[in-house]
Amino acid sequence: MKYFVFLVTGLTLLASALRADPFAFYGISGASKGASILYQIDPNNGSILSTIGDTGLSHITAMSFNPLDGKLYAASSGSGASLYTLNTSTGAATLVGALGDSDDIPDMTFRSDGTLFAWSENNDTLKTINLATGAATDLAFGTDTYQTGLEFGPTGVLYLKVASDFYTVDVDSATVTYSMTTGVDFKNLLAIDSAGRVYSGVRDGSSTLLYTIDLNTTEATLIGTAAASFSAIAFTGTAPAIPEPSTYAVMFGAAALGIAVWRRRRNA
Repeated sequence: MKYFVFLVTGLTLLASALRADPFAFYGISGASKGASILYQIDPNNGSILSTIGDTGLSHITAMSFNPLDGKLYAASSGSGASLYTLNTSTGAATLVGALGDSDDIPDMTFRSDGTLFAWSENNDTLKTINLATGAATDLAFGTDTYQTGLEFGPTGVLYLKVASDFYTVDVDSATVTYSMTTGVDFKNLLAIDSAGRVYSGVRDGSSTLLYTIDLNTTEATLIGTAAASFSAIAFTGTAPAIPEPSTYAVMFGAAALGIAVWRRRRNA
């Protein structure tokens, strides 16, 4: 019996590793200065897969994963605006530092080199944020914005969403170029997965209607409703840790040993 258990355990571990979902989708509540609770979302239908936990904060309005180390960063808005890291297992927040003023940060995003950019609706400008101190530095932009989303796509294009309208941002030349409109009055929610699928949403009381957006056709498609009022959404953007070859060897070995012992006992 113990060999059968060994076999099943090995096969289960192997199957689990091979079918792991490589990209996780997260949302956080906190609009209108409400409690900021971290959730994991199903990107196919918008439903909540799990309630991870309360951050202990309110009015978190932006979050993004650092592609270099996988850490989740979040920013609060208004008086005492600050940068935090969030524990994706518990939701617990750790203060990095103040953003430097009472700022409204509706969204932020990491570039592939680990530089964190945020948009300010106080002075309608792009900022870079120091990951060690939280200090924000203004860049030279001046586009009138509201309900703003900010996200780098997988090809390195920086998108700025203002309600229903989309723009591209050239950081080097400090220019914002109009791209398209969707006709849907989206809130400050914007996330793009590794395949280039664009997500946004509309808050509806205690729920959020989540959409995917085709940037080629401008079509917005409702995928479902999440039972939480999200103030920010983000994809991990990185695959989970792939088991080392030695780990696969252990799993295959467990399965092979179990099969060998089972056959020997069967033929005895």
